[in-house]
Amino acid sequence: MAIAQIFRGAVVNTPLGDLQTYIMSADERIAIVRNCDNVQALRSALDSDSLQRSVEYAIRSRLRRLGSVA
Repeated sequence: MAIAQIFRGAVVNTPLGDLQTYIMSADERIAIVRNCDNVQALRSALDSDSLQRSVEYAIRSRLRRLGSVA
């Protein structure tokens, strides 16, 4: 599965077309998770590629705080 939508960054316009960037550092991803209230997006992120263990723990913790079982 691809990188989760909540970890998408800016789209950069290049001469060859648009380039989708992604948030890859664990610190930045954890900050995104802490501010996310969308349970479906968080669950989708658990299935994404390149998910660091610390980010996975943060997602599961956030889901518990939102009242959803991780």
